[in-house]
Amino acid sequence: MRLPQFPPSNSPMWQTLNNSTLLRFILLFIGGWFTFLFINFFYDTIAIFSVAGVLATLLNYPVVWLSRYLPRWLAITLTFLGAIAIVLGLVVFVGLQVVNQGQALLSQLKDPLSQQPASPLRDLLNQTDVNNIIATLQNGLTSGLGLVKGLFSSLFVTLFGVVICLYMVID
Repeated sequence: MRLPQFPPSNSPMWQTLNNSTLLRFILLFIGGWFTFLFINFFYDTIAIFSVAGVLATLLNYPVVWLSRYLPRWLAITLTFLGAIAIVLGLVVFVGLQVVNQGQALLSQLKDPLSQQPASPLRDLLNQTDVNNIIATLQNGLTSGLGLVKGLFSSLFVTLFGVVICLYMVID
């Protein structure tokens, strides 16, 4: 038995497309477009729940292992405290490394600047435009405030994700 070909080899493609087939293609396209818009609108929420789900899955292994020896609530508490301690330890370690590297860079920059005569620096200060410097400082302050806003937003999202992760591990 031979299966029919789409489109049949003896007829042009446009003759084989009827209203029902066209309607299916249009509805498929519209459904895909609405799905894309829906995911795009809820992207942040989907991302938070996805990351929380992955973390809950990873933290469930030590919880199950500790649950053999301790009550489950205590296993969850110890696992979360341990995870928070590890993350804070990594942040502090990396932060201290960045501070140490920055201090070393500043000390290396101070030596050549202190050896230079002071007169070129005075000439440079006399030639600078104070209004330009003030505008640059205002732009820097604006971007710094945006950075602080982003930091607090990230902190809130992280805290929200940790709470969701905790509830997922509990269940």
